[in-house]
Formats: sequence, structure tokens, C-alpha cells
Amino acid sequence: MDIRGIVTAIALLVTVSHASEIAIKASSVQFDYREYTDNNELLDTEKSNIAEFNGVDIALRMGGRTPRGVKFIHDLDYSYHVGNTDYVGSLLYDTAGQYGDLKSTTYNRLSELTYLVGLSLPITRKFSFGGQTGFGNRQGKRGLGVDMLETYTWSHWIAGARAEWLLNNGEFSLYANYQEAFLPKMSASNLGLVFDLGKTSGYKLGARWSTRLSRRISFELEYVYDYWEIGRSTTKQAYDKKYYYEPSSETKNNTVKTGFVYIF
Repeated sequence: MDIRGIVTAIALLVTVSHASEIAIKASSVQFDYREYTDNNELLDTEKSNIAEFNGVDIALRMGGRTPRGVKFIHDLDYSYHVGNTDYVGSLLYDTAGQYGDLKSTTYNRLSELTYLVGLSLPITRKFSFGGQTGFGNRQGKRGLGVDMLETYTWSHWIAGARAEWLLNNGEFSLYANYQEAFLPKMSASNLGLVFDLGKTSGYKLGARWSTRLSRRISFELEYVYDYWEIGRSTTKQAYDKKYYYEPSSETKNNTVKTGFVYIF
């Protein structure tokens, strides 16, 4: 999923006439990815500060409230980020190798499309609480060198909860989601192989604040912590007759999004 995901999201924004709001935000990620040996020892890391990994987030939000104050939502969100990361690693097949033997700069690209439906019940006049569920698709690309591109791809289901507070001139919300992938894969261009990854799951925590600037325009600030634990792959034989596998890994990214919301 790359620039085509943006085109798809924009097309949906145009065709869904009963949308309630569209959010377009600049987005920056503090990127943190780590791989581990079978003995759970650190194998390599890829990190960047929040100024080095940037992109855009586009969201279409539909829904409304019943006369009794029950809020229902349909949220479609697409994010796309690109940047360089500082790579520190070791030689996987060198028994004498250790973390820190290799250092370089890697190119990374991360995109995600999610769709959520949710329902919130009013607890007080200004506070509501509810649940949400949905699905998503995620793709991450790692450029490790010339002709060395690793692409991680999976779809995942989502289940979580959200709490919302109405403010005098806006809204504040918190959400927490569990996410689990199905059929996660990683393709390695230099080996010509596609690895079936092990169990891949994680969670996402977020906080969103918005304030109304006019009848139709709001300013929005959002923070997201996104965590994934990725299981070790199966072992496969490549064209050179050697056997390879993708080690277990984890990614834990902090994202800050700022932008504007157009309200229908």
C-alpha cells in the first residue's frame, strides 16, 4: 500500500456524501524497530527522531448522535510516512558477531489504512464511553542497501474502547485498541523469498484534542503510540541453496499529528 492508498482514500472522501468531517494532518513519527535472535538477544535496531520521519494523515469520519445522546461513528483513516533511520546491527550468521558491528542509514516507508465502527454511550452530559472495532492493512518497507528491500505486509483486525469529553469549544478523546494480524508476510528482494511471519499482534493508544476555529473548521492535535510484536518466520531455502529466516522483532512508534478538520 503506497500512493495508491492516498488516491483510494480521497476517492472515498468524494463519493461518500454523508460524511460529517474530513481531517488532513501533517504527521511525524519517532521510529523504533528492533530485531532479536532466537535467544532473545538484541540483533539490530532502526531508529529516527521525530523530525526525520514524516508524512500525512487523511481521515474521513462519519456518524452522529441519537436523540438520547448515543454517538455512532464510521472512521476511515490513511497514513503515509517516509524517512531515514539510523541502523545498528550485527551479522546474523557470524557466531562471533555482536550488536554494534554494523552501522548505516536505512530508508523506510510506512503506510496504513484502517476502518473503524464504534458506539459511545453518554455517561454524563459532557462525557461518553464506548467501544470500537474494525480492520486495517499495514505495509512497511526497509531499504537496507542496493537491491536489498524488505517489505512487511499484513491485514489486521482491531478491537478497543474510547472515551470522549465535550469541551466548551471542542472535544478531547482517548482510545485504546488491541490489534492482531492475519497472514503476515515479509518479502526479501535480495533473496527472492517471501517469509510467513509468526504471530503478529500489538496495541495502539491515542489521545486527540480539537478546538473549533469557525463553524466549519477545527484545529486538531493527536498523539499515537503504536506497538507491534512480530513473530519469527519460517525457514526457507534461497536460490544460493542456503537457508534463511526473518527473526522475531518489535516496533514501537510515537506519532504526533497536527492539522485541520473540515466539518460538513
